[in-house]
Amino acid sequence: MKTIKLLIVCMLATLSLTAQNKLQKETKSFKVNKDVTVNLNTSHTNILVDTWNKDYVEIEAYIESDKLSKEALQTVLNTWDLEINNTKSNVKITTKGSAGSWSSDMSIKILDEESLKAISNLPLEINESLEPLLENLGNLESLKNLPESLKVLRIPESPDGNYNVDFDLERYEKEGEKYLDAWSKKYRKEYGEEYEEEMREWAKSIKQSDFDKFERSMEVWGEQFGKDIEKAFEDGFGEKFEKRMEKWGEEFGKNFEKNVAPALEKWGEEFGKAFEAKMEETFGNSKANGVFDKDNKNYDLIKTIKIKMPKKAKLKLNVRHGELKLASVITNPDITVSHGNLFANTINGSNASINVLYSNATILNINEGALKLNYADKTKIKTAKDLVLNAVSSNIDIETLNGNSIIDGSFGDLYIRNIAHSFSNLNIVLENSDALLKLPTAINYNLYFKGNHSKFNKQRTNNTTIKHNPNGGDTTKTIVINAKYSNIVAE
Repeated sequence: MKTIKLLIVCMLATLSLTAQNKLQKETKSFKVNKDVTVNLNTSHTNILVDTWNKDYVEIEAYIESDKLSKEALQTVLNTWDLEINNTKSNVKITTKGSAGSWSSDMSIKILDEESLKAISNLPLEINESLEPLLENLGNLESLKNLPESLKVLRIPESPDGNYNVDFDLERYEKEGEKYLDAWSKKYRKEYGEEYEEEMREWAKSIKQSDFDKFERSMEVWGEQFGKDIEKAFEDGFGEKFEKRMEKWGEEFGKNFEKNVAPALEKWGEEFGKAFEAKMEETFGNSKANGVFDKDNKNYDLIKTIKIKMPKKAKLKLNVRHGELKLASVITNPDITVSHGNLFANTINGSNASINVLYSNATILNINEGALKLNYADKTKIKTAKDLVLNAVSSNIDIETLNGNSIIDGSFGDLYIRNIAHSFSNLNIVLENSDALLKLPTAINYNLYFKGNHSKFNKQRTNNTTIKHNPNGGDTTKTIVINAKYSNIVAE
């Protein structure tokens, strides 16, 4: 019953706020040196950086929403703390905190609060008309016993009431803290450090006997549930329910137009006004936590800063809870992106430093430079040359690798689809990881594998050497792989 009512609440709230609005926060343009340093430190804001053949920096900052009214959006704009300071040699852009953001935490909190109020005020006609839909479904004894079956594992309840656990006891017993660190990251990312610590303590306390007891409990419950359903239909529940629903449908259709629709329309208008007023009140005082959720999908508003700068400008970025797009070639940038997304066209320079934390990254071209990944679920690189890559609990997909590259990774997946014929040397160090390498076919190279509790091409081995010489003669091209508790497929 509550589910149906909540859906109605969400629909009405959505219908009451549909117009697309955009408000400008700042537009600036100023003359700078060609090698100006552009320094950004932002939170809960999308950043778009482009370069041009001008000795000017141009900045545009705005917010937009297809859910909030213009008045509510103006309130957010007024609370957006944006600072722009500039000289000819340095431009600094800072956003402080996230006041005025429409966050996941905030939207859930407000909607839940308003929904509960709305449910209590739903027209009596709706309550009476929907009652037959779910009547008798809660009478199955096995459904009442399900929570008791789940308690066997003693899993700590998450802040949102879910029990989402994928724990490999065998790997934990084998790898210890290293597995625990990689496994618990998702709980820190979704619910914070406190809940992560609860889950770590739970993992340390769980035993195989607990899992065995849980399986037996669920088997017993499943059998009983099946018997309850079968008995319910034998007792005529299915036939009775079908007849009752047919009768209910006819009566509901007649009653809806006459009584339900007018009452619901009036209630919806009142709820829409109250909901918007609540948002405006909250926006003026909120210190919410962000624009994006864990998949970086925007909720009800987006803050954006667009920057155009000279091609030789130096770029320093610290972007938190936002999306960073580098639309053109950037040389030797110093970039940190956390809890967001990185999209880059081309990154050049041996002094380039890219640090990605709890974010996804897509890079078309990276030539030299260092890329550091921490808990980056999806990292895709089209072409990489002379790359130094360090990854922890991250998954990497490289389409083409060239030059001299070093890859050091743990607790993740590595996929190299193509090693260019012009590559020189590749050094890979992996721990608790899986890797798939597509080896070159038409050139000479030597491959050396050293493993510790690892497999190479599905065979457990400590050492393997492959001398690939289709053209005869010697070669200086080498691929060196050191693996610990990892599986490597190279073909």
